[in-house]
Amino acid sequence: MKAPEDFLKQNYTSIVRDGGVDTVTLADTYGFSLPWTIKDMVEKIRSWVPGTPVELHIHNDFGLATALSLSGVTGGATIVDTAMLGLGERCGNAPTEEVALGLELLLGVDTGIHLDKIYETCELVQKISKFPVDPRKPLIGRNAFRFSSGWICWMLKKAEEAGRMQGMLPFKPELIGRPGIEAVIGKSSGRASLKYKLDELGISVSSEEDLKKILDRVLSESSITKGILEDFEIRRIVRKMISK
Repeated sequence: MKAPEDFLKQNYTSIVRDGGVDTVTLADTYGFSLPWTIKDMVEKIRSWVPGTPVELHIHNDFGLATALSLSGVTGGATIVDTAMLGLGERCGNAPTEEVALGLELLLGVDTGIHLDKIYETCELVQKISKFPVDPRKPLIGRNAFRFSSGWICWMLKKAEEAGRMQGMLPFKPELIGRPGIEAVIGKSSGRASLKYKLDELGISVSSEEDLKKILDRVLSESSITKGILEDFEIRRIVRKMISK
Protein backbone atom coordinates (compact mmCIF):
# COMPACT_ATOMS: atom_id res chain seq x y z
CA MET A 1 0.00 0.00 0.00
CA LYS A 2 3.03 2.32 0.13
CA ALA A 3 4.14 1.63 -3.45
CA PRO A 4 3.31 3.93 -6.40
CA GLU A 5 0.35 2.70 -8.40
CA ASP A 6 2.19 2.44 -11.73
CA PHE A 7 4.89 0.33 -10.05
CA LEU A 8 2.23 -1.97 -8.61
CA LYS A 9 0.49 -2.36 -11.94
CA GLN A 10 3.75 -3.26 -13.68
CA ASN A 11 4.66 -5.85 -11.06
CA TYR A 12 1.25 -7.47 -10.72
CA THR A 13 0.77 -7.83 -14.47
CA SER A 14 4.27 -9.11 -15.16
CA ILE A 15 4.29 -11.65 -12.33
CA VAL A 16 0.97 -13.08 -13.50
CA ARG A 17 1.97 -13.05 -17.16
CA ASP A 18 5.52 -14.34 -16.76
CA GLY A 19 5.48 -16.06 -13.39
CA GLY A 20 2.26 -18.05 -13.66
CA VAL A 21 1.25 -17.35 -10.06
CA ASP A 22 -1.94 -18.74 -8.55
CA THR A 23 -2.88 -15.64 -6.56
CA VAL A 24 -1.62 -12.11 -5.94
CA THR A 25 -1.57 -10.39 -2.57
CA LEU A 26 -2.31 -6.84 -1.51
CA ALA A 27 -0.42 -6.18 1.73
CA ASP A 28 -0.96 -3.35 4.19
CA THR A 29 1.72 -4.27 6.68
CA TYR A 30 0.99 -1.31 8.95
CA GLY A 31 -2.77 -1.20 8.54
CA PHE A 32 -2.74 2.50 7.74
CA SER A 33 -5.15 2.42 4.81
CA LEU A 34 -8.80 3.41 4.92
CA PRO A 35 -11.57 0.96 4.02
CA TRP A 36 -12.51 2.68 0.77
CA THR A 37 -8.84 2.78 -0.28
CA ILE A 38 -8.45 -0.98 0.13
CA LYS A 39 -11.68 -1.60 -1.79
CA ASP A 40 -10.50 0.67 -4.62
CA MET A 41 -7.08 -1.00 -4.81
CA VAL A 42 -8.53 -4.49 -4.90
CA GLU A 43 -10.82 -3.48 -7.76
CA LYS A 44 -7.86 -2.01 -9.68
CA ILE A 45 -5.72 -5.12 -9.16
CA ARG A 46 -8.58 -7.30 -10.41
CA SER A 47 -8.79 -5.14 -13.54
CA TRP A 48 -5.03 -5.49 -14.09
CA VAL A 49 -4.97 -9.28 -13.66
CA PRO A 50 -8.49 -10.49 -14.47
CA GLY A 51 -9.24 -14.02 -13.36
CA THR A 52 -6.43 -14.10 -10.78
CA PRO A 53 -7.64 -14.32 -7.13
CA VAL A 54 -6.64 -11.38 -4.93
CA GLU A 55 -5.48 -12.03 -1.38
CA LEU A 56 -5.30 -9.56 1.54
CA HIS A 57 -2.64 -9.36 4.24
CA ILE A 58 -3.42 -6.62 6.75
CA HIS A 59 -2.01 -5.67 10.15
CA ASN A 60 -3.87 -3.92 12.94
CA ASP A 61 -1.70 -0.93 13.89
CA PHE A 62 -4.66 1.47 13.64
CA GLY A 63 -7.26 -1.03 14.85
CA LEU A 64 -8.67 -1.29 11.31
CA ALA A 65 -7.64 -4.79 10.28
CA THR A 66 -11.15 -6.23 10.42
CA ALA A 67 -12.73 -3.26 8.65
CA LEU A 68 -10.06 -3.30 5.94
CA SER A 69 -10.48 -7.04 5.42
CA LEU A 70 -14.24 -6.72 4.99
CA SER A 71 -13.82 -3.75 2.65
CA GLY A 72 -11.33 -5.70 0.56
CA VAL A 73 -13.82 -8.53 0.20
CA THR A 74 -16.48 -6.09 -1.00
CA GLY A 75 -13.95 -5.04 -3.64
CA GLY A 76 -13.59 -8.65 -4.82
CA ALA A 77 -10.80 -10.17 -2.70
CA THR A 78 -11.43 -13.88 -2.15
CA ILE A 79 -8.67 -14.73 0.34
CA VAL A 80 -7.94 -13.01 3.67
CA ASP A 81 -4.93 -13.74 5.88
CA THR A 82 -6.08 -13.88 9.52
CA ALA A 83 -4.92 -15.16 12.89
CA MET A 84 -6.94 -16.31 15.87
CA LEU A 85 -7.22 -13.46 18.42
CA GLY A 86 -5.37 -11.29 15.89
CA LEU A 87 -2.04 -12.69 17.09
CA GLY A 88 0.93 -11.42 15.13
CA GLU A 89 3.78 -8.95 14.98
CA ARG A 90 3.35 -5.59 16.75
CA CYS A 91 -0.40 -4.95 17.03
CA GLY A 92 -1.20 -8.21 15.30
CA ASN A 93 -3.05 -9.37 12.19
CA ALA A 94 -6.71 -9.38 11.26
CA PRO A 95 -8.50 -11.54 13.88
CA THR A 96 -9.96 -14.70 12.39
CA GLU A 97 -13.01 -14.64 14.65
CA GLU A 98 -13.88 -11.02 13.82
CA VAL A 99 -13.39 -11.37 10.09
CA ALA A 100 -15.36 -14.63 9.98
CA LEU A 101 -18.33 -13.20 11.90
CA GLY A 102 -18.22 -10.00 9.84
CA LEU A 103 -18.24 -11.94 6.59
CA GLU A 104 -21.03 -14.25 7.69
CA LEU A 105 -23.35 -11.84 9.50
CA LEU A 106 -22.63 -8.47 7.92
CA LEU A 107 -21.83 -9.41 4.32
CA GLY A 108 -23.65 -12.73 4.01
CA VAL A 109 -20.55 -14.61 2.87
CA ASP A 110 -20.44 -18.34 3.60
CA THR A 111 -16.96 -18.93 5.03
CA GLY A 112 -17.38 -22.63 5.71
CA ILE A 113 -16.15 -22.01 9.26
CA HIS A 114 -17.91 -23.78 12.14
CA LEU A 115 -19.04 -20.64 13.95
CA ASP A 116 -20.15 -22.59 17.01
CA LYS A 117 -16.51 -23.54 17.64
CA ILE A 118 -15.14 -19.99 17.60
CA TYR A 119 -15.39 -19.24 21.33
CA GLU A 120 -14.01 -22.63 22.35
CA THR A 121 -11.10 -22.25 19.92
CA CYS A 122 -10.32 -18.72 21.11
CA GLU A 123 -10.27 -19.94 24.72
CA LEU A 124 -7.85 -22.71 23.74
CA VAL A 125 -5.59 -20.32 21.80
CA GLN A 126 -5.44 -17.97 24.80
CA LYS A 127 -4.38 -20.88 27.00
CA ILE A 128 -1.75 -22.20 24.59
CA SER A 129 -0.34 -18.81 23.62
CA LYS A 130 -0.50 -17.43 27.18
CA PHE A 131 -2.05 -14.34 25.62
CA PRO A 132 -5.26 -13.44 27.49
CA VAL A 133 -7.45 -10.99 25.62
CA ASP A 134 -8.84 -7.75 27.00
CA PRO A 135 -12.31 -8.16 28.58
CA ARG A 136 -13.58 -5.64 26.01
CA LYS A 137 -12.33 -7.68 23.03
CA PRO A 138 -15.11 -7.82 20.42
CA LEU A 139 -17.09 -11.06 20.23
CA ILE A 140 -15.07 -13.13 22.69
CA GLY A 141 -14.05 -10.74 25.49
CA ARG A 142 -15.54 -11.35 28.93
CA ASN A 143 -17.61 -8.16 28.73
CA ALA A 144 -19.01 -8.70 25.24
CA PHE A 145 -22.36 -9.99 26.55
CA ARG A 146 -22.41 -8.46 30.02
CA PHE A 147 -25.01 -5.77 30.69
CA SER A 148 -25.26 -3.41 33.65
CA SER A 149 -27.56 -0.60 32.54
CA GLY A 150 -30.96 -0.90 34.19
CA TRP A 151 -33.08 0.04 31.20
CA ILE A 152 -31.12 -2.25 28.87
CA CYS A 153 -31.66 -5.19 31.24
CA TRP A 154 -35.36 -4.31 31.32
CA MET A 155 -35.48 -4.42 27.52
CA LEU A 156 -33.52 -7.67 27.46
CA LYS A 157 -36.01 -9.23 29.84
CA LYS A 158 -38.95 -8.09 27.71
CA ALA A 159 -37.27 -9.32 24.53
CA GLU A 160 -36.54 -12.67 26.18
CA GLU A 161 -40.18 -13.04 27.27
CA ALA A 162 -41.30 -12.24 23.72
CA GLY A 163 -38.84 -14.72 22.19
CA ARG A 164 -37.14 -11.91 20.26
CA MET A 165 -33.66 -11.75 21.82
CA GLN A 166 -32.06 -11.37 18.40
CA GLY A 167 -33.58 -7.89 18.24
CA MET A 168 -31.58 -6.79 21.28
CA LEU A 169 -28.18 -8.33 20.54
CA PRO A 170 -25.60 -8.09 17.75
CA PHE A 171 -26.01 -11.87 17.57
CA LYS A 172 -26.90 -14.60 20.02
CA PRO A 173 -23.78 -15.63 21.98
CA GLU A 174 -24.68 -19.29 21.46
CA LEU A 175 -23.94 -18.79 17.75
CA ILE A 176 -20.21 -18.85 18.51
CA GLY A 177 -20.52 -21.38 21.33
CA ARG A 178 -20.15 -18.98 24.26
CA PRO A 179 -22.34 -18.80 27.38
CA GLY A 180 -25.43 -16.61 27.25
CA ILE A 181 -25.83 -13.02 28.33
CA GLU A 182 -24.98 -12.01 31.88
CA ALA A 183 -26.25 -9.17 34.02
CA VAL A 184 -23.57 -7.39 36.05
CA ILE A 185 -24.26 -5.02 38.89
CA GLY A 186 -22.51 -1.70 39.31
CA LYS A 187 -23.07 2.02 39.74
CA SER A 188 -25.21 2.28 36.59
CA SER A 189 -27.58 -0.50 37.66
CA GLY A 190 -31.27 0.01 38.41
CA ARG A 191 -34.11 -2.09 39.74
CA ALA A 192 -34.57 -3.92 36.45
CA SER A 193 -30.93 -5.00 36.20
CA LEU A 194 -30.86 -5.95 39.89
CA LYS A 195 -33.99 -8.07 39.47
CA TYR A 196 -32.46 -9.67 36.37
CA LYS A 197 -29.31 -10.53 38.32
CA LEU A 198 -31.16 -11.83 41.37
CA ASP A 199 -33.26 -14.10 39.12
CA GLU A 200 -30.01 -15.28 37.52
CA LEU A 201 -28.64 -16.12 40.98
CA GLY A 202 -31.88 -17.82 42.05
CA ILE A 203 -32.57 -15.23 44.74
CA SER A 204 -36.16 -14.25 45.45
CA VAL A 205 -36.88 -10.89 47.08
CA SER A 206 -40.39 -10.61 48.45
CA SER A 207 -40.96 -6.87 48.55
CA GLU A 208 -40.10 -3.70 46.64
CA GLU A 209 -38.88 -2.23 49.92
CA ASP A 210 -36.29 -4.98 50.31
CA LEU A 211 -35.28 -4.58 46.67
CA LYS A 212 -34.72 -0.86 47.23
CA LYS A 213 -32.57 -1.55 50.30
CA ILE A 214 -30.43 -3.95 48.33
CA LEU A 215 -30.15 -1.57 45.37
CA ASP A 216 -29.16 1.38 47.59
CA ARG A 217 -26.41 -0.70 49.15
CA VAL A 218 -25.26 -1.97 45.75
CA LEU A 219 -25.01 1.56 44.36
CA SER A 220 -23.17 2.74 47.45
CA GLU A 221 -20.56 -0.04 47.36
CA SER A 222 -20.02 0.07 43.60
CA SER A 223 -19.55 3.86 43.73
CA ILE A 224 -16.78 3.33 46.26
CA THR A 225 -15.05 0.51 44.37
CA LYS A 226 -15.64 2.14 40.94
CA GLY A 227 -16.43 -1.25 39.47
CA ILE A 228 -18.94 -4.03 39.23
CA LEU A 229 -19.82 -6.32 42.12
CA GLU A 230 -19.09 -10.02 41.93
CA ASP A 231 -21.80 -12.58 42.62
CA PHE A 232 -20.53 -13.36 46.12
CA GLU A 233 -20.67 -9.66 47.01
CA ILE A 234 -24.27 -9.42 45.83
CA ARG A 235 -25.19 -12.48 47.91
CA ARG A 236 -23.51 -10.89 50.95
CA ILE A 237 -25.42 -7.64 50.46
CA VAL A 238 -28.72 -9.52 50.12
CA ARG A 239 -28.11 -11.47 53.33
CA LYS A 240 -27.13 -8.33 55.19
CA MET A 241 -29.96 -6.10 54.01
CA ILE A 242 -32.74 -8.70 54.29
CA SER A 243 -31.63 -9.64 57.81
CA LYS A 244 -32.08 -5.99 58.77
